Amino acid sequence: MSLWPSWLDDIWAKGSSGGDLAGESLAEHTFSVLRMVGQAYRLRKDLPRSTNIEGFWHCLFWTCWLHDFGKASPGFQDQLRGAGRWPHRHEIVSLVFLSWLEPCLTPEELTLVAAGIAYHHKDEDQIHQWYRPPATYETAGDVFGSMGIPDEEVILNLYRWINEYQEDTVKQVGFSGSTGIRLVDLPGQEQALRIIKEQSHDLILRYLRRLRLWSRRQKHGTYGSHSLGVLILKGLVNWCDYTASAHVDQETCIDDISLGRLEKSLGPKVFGSPYSHQTGSSKIDSGILVAPTGSGKTEAALMWACSQTDRGYPVSRIMYMLPYQASMNAMYIRLEKIFRGQIGLEHSRSMLALYRHNLEDGDDPSIAVRDARIQSQLTRLHCQPVKVMSPYQMLKAPYRLKGYELLLSDFVGSAVILDEIHAYEPQRLAQILCTVKYLREALGCRVFVMTATLPGILLRRLEHTLGEASLVRADSKTFERFVRHRLECVEGDMLEEVWLNEICRKAADGTNVLVCCNTVSRAQAAYRYVSKVLQGKNVEIVLLHGRFAGRDRLAKERRIQDLLGRGAGRRQPVVLVATQVVEVSLDIDLDKCYTDPAPLEALIQRFGRVNRQRRLDMATVKVFTLPDDGQGVYSKDLVQASLGIVRENSSLTIREDQVSVWLDKVYTGEVASKWEADFDNAYEMFQRWCIGTLRPFNSDSTLQQLFYQAFDGLEVVPEGLAQEYHGLYDSGRPLEACALSVPISWKQYLAIQRRGLVDRNQNQKIRDASGRLPIVQLPYSEEYGLDLGR
Repeated sequence: MSLWPSWLDDIWAKGSSGGDLAGESLAEHTFSVLRMVGQAYRLRKDLPRSTNIEGFWHCLFWTCWLHDFGKASPGFQDQLRGAGRWPHRHEIVSLVFLSWLEPCLTPEELTLVAAGIAYHHKDEDQIHQWYRPPATYETAGDVFGSMGIPDEEVILNLYRWINEYQEDTVKQVGFSGSTGIRLVDLPGQEQALRIIKEQSHDLILRYLRRLRLWSRRQKHGTYGSHSLGVLILKGLVNWCDYTASAHVDQETCIDDISLGRLEKSLGPKVFGSPYSHQTGSSKIDSGILVAPTGSGKTEAALMWACSQTDRGYPVSRIMYMLPYQASMNAMYIRLEKIFRGQIGLEHSRSMLALYRHNLEDGDDPSIAVRDARIQSQLTRLHCQPVKVMSPYQMLKAPYRLKGYELLLSDFVGSAVILDEIHAYEPQRLAQILCTVKYLREALGCRVFVMTATLPGILLRRLEHTLGEASLVRADSKTFERFVRHRLECVEGDMLEEVWLNEICRKAADGTNVLVCCNTVSRAQAAYRYVSKVLQGKNVEIVLLHGRFAGRDRLAKERRIQDLLGRGAGRRQPVVLVATQVVEVSLDIDLDKCYTDPAPLEALIQRFGRVNRQRRLDMATVKVFTLPDDGQGVYSKDLVQASLGIVRENSSLTIREDQVSVWLDKVYTGEVASKWEADFDNAYEMFQRWCIGTLRPFNSDSTLQQLFYQAFDGLEVVPEGLAQEYHGLYDSGRPLEACALSVPISWKQYLAIQRRGLVDRNQNQKIRDASGRLPIVQLPYSEEYGLDLGR
């Protein structure tokens, strides 16, 4: 028997790709969708228990089989063949065919399948606005009569398909008799035909009324309610449908996430003599790891994630979260060597990063673009088993951006790794931890938090988030081995000439120096001075911050890795002038550090880029005391409290196991009170208005705007790159055009707009009708980046 019937080849689900080619048949597309249902089952077999819906797989299977039956309507078929637009929703016509299965479904299952079909593209409010109940003077035929049901022959062929193919299809897509998929006893053929021909309008009305009533009764329950189960059902319907439409190779979605697989990739260098905290991490459920920078925390996290399956908790996905794009890009390259072809990268500029990575691997530009698009599409479709991402991508779900059900369904049964948890200010951290708590309690995620520094004030919030989590600390011997920095407090401003000249002398003498500034403008000023003094000397000076065009920033990140990364040969000395983008997960190693004052946990991360491989007996890290107002980046009180600790311990070596004690001294009094108030208020509001209102079929455009303003910012094109940008766009190369854009915050954009330096007014959208970004009349160079100061 064939996988799908040939007698439905003339009924299309997708239009022709061009020429005389036929479109994709409804039967072929539906079988592909059902095959992805089988993949979803292989990934998350325990969903009936976790959703409290015993017939979950039965509901998903039959929802996906019926979801596109409405496309057999003559009007939709004509539209696919080039006729005018059909003004109806195919999913509403699909509801009619649910009547054939109704006697074989429990009342609960009937409602779930009806919801999965009716709302699989549009939210419930839109569907019910378009298809309102008849007024008192109307009949169902008056409202739904123009929709058009399939022809009699087509109806009989659809009936025959289910009747003759259901048993074989269940087996072909990967379900056995114990999975809960039940075969259905259809009504007789004549009765089935009569139901569709004579009752279709009344059936649509009845099912929509049933869904309205069900929706009103559903509470916004997040844990264990049917609202959660339907949310996951909707997400998986979309996942199966979208991946089938994209013709994704089903094996792309499955991988062996096990400790044995990881050991083969990492080899004896890690597994031969692991640190005690790495071994300890592989023996816990959710947990927190505190270990020195450079002591294998990443490997510990992977050992933790891959050990879960061996410990009886099958892991569907590994979600590795980092705060900055530079660290995400670097981690993607690092993990790609372990999980080859099975890893995704997701942040606002990830496609560009993938494109540049492909180019550097030697791909032809056209192939690099093609592969970057494929890789990004696989990530957006939630296909890869391992994903490197920003927590802000996760927050799209509670903000209910379109597709949030699909995003949440991908987290079911995942191992979530939160790296560099110190990097978030309290309000954003509150939203992240509130969401992670939901993922753990509602979706069964296990969570692993890593940091080199952990004040008690943060530990208490993490324990609340993770529940009965284990705390793993590196042993005293490891902390002792990683004593590698001598702290020096310097009264004054790092940008004073005396200190900039000292930096230049050190570099000229062969020292690799990290100069870390809190703001882009200070970094640009330091770079300008150092470059002038060292001109003609055998020293390479690199400036890195967040206001470079994507093309230039990625090139700088790669150059920094080549000069200072693990395994880099000794070349001429380097001065790296950077903002806090260097704080996290850049595996680079310099000899000395000069830094602006910052919160203590940020300082420790900056120090972690110095003497990382312990080539030196001890490296000096100099912290300057001015400016001590936080510079609009950090809390003034927090910076000044941290400076108190720096002054108190100046000239001493730093033991990272003592840093938590230092941090507890920082987070006392008003500093602690303010941090707790900011965190707790943000947490309570987010829990009430976002997590507490999560339900399926309910995306929110107002929250969407708030999300992008709060987290994603926006991108602009400097006027000096405008001609090249438009040229690339006009020649059909939008990805390369986007490589010329620069990210800025909404606050910065509005300030530029008030100065009349943007080619958009306040009433215009950020992107114009063609999708192009705004041009800003500000100076830009690949050496300095965007200058907002003009």
